[in-house]
Amino acid sequence: MVVPLKDKVILGTLSSHYQDDVLSQMLIAAKKKPETKEMATTLQIEQLQTWLSKKTPADDVFALLQLNKADDKLFDSPQFALWSKYLDDLSGPNKETTMIATLSTHYADEAMIKLINAAKDNPAMKGMATKLEGAQHKKWIAAGTSPVDVFKFYQLDRAGDSLFTSPQFDTWVTYLKRFNAANPKKEPTSQFGTFRKVYGDEDLAKILIKAQGVDKTKDIATKLQEEQIIYWLKSKQKVRDVQKWLGVDKNTASALETAAYKKYEGIYLDQPLVRNGRK
Repeated sequence: MVVPLKDKVILGTLSSHYQDDVLSQMLIAAKKKPETKEMATTLQIEQLQTWLSKKTPADDVFALLQLNKADDKLFDSPQFALWSKYLDDLSGPNKETTMIATLSTHYADEAMIKLINAAKDNPAMKGMATKLEGAQHKKWIAAGTSPVDVFKFYQLDRAGDSLFTSPQFDTWVTYLKRFNAANPKKEPTSQFGTFRKVYGDEDLAKILIKAQGVDKTKDIATKLQEEQIIYWLKSKQKVRDVQKWLGVDKNTASALETAAYKKYEGIYLDQPLVRNGRK
């Protein structure tokens, strides 16, 4: 938008009398009134151009536009669109990286996730939110944030039986893959290893058994259950502990619990030492 010369003069005059933060507040307030909205909008655009010419940092402009007071209504604020456009001009292809760096100084990881998720539910903002999520992942990877910590950021440690159907699960899996790809010299972090670390043997066993009873999650639960059984065998877990974890130490065991134990028992009895000892 081309700002008329007279409006540039007006802004210059106002700028000589008011500090940036005060003038910005005045323009934001004036935009809310029908009789001053048009002029205030034009002056605000010129103000942003002035900041851009001075390469005013993104974080400073964020505060000048009072976005530091928006809390969980950040993406609903009319000023956010202005700040986003400012970043287009200031940072270009690095816009999302700059944006996440600024937002991270105002929002904790969990709060940032809530903001991004809310934006992803809005068709008009989904594309931006997805890019922002990717930038957040890059930031975590650069900081060495483990998949276990991110698992907790996404509150998947509280998901329990809803783990595999949580909207956050696929997002976490994406982070896990990105983290492993960025750390090729480290032992890869696995889904099973993360789940066991967070939930423990018994709770994870129950989650997997329940997930096997749902068509949508049966395949992944079956695969992970096999990994769990192999882990128990390799780590020489006591049979009575496995019986307890799978819920077959009582007469109330379900068909899925019984099937899980039979799978464990079949692999256990097929081990060379056990098989030879039975001959």
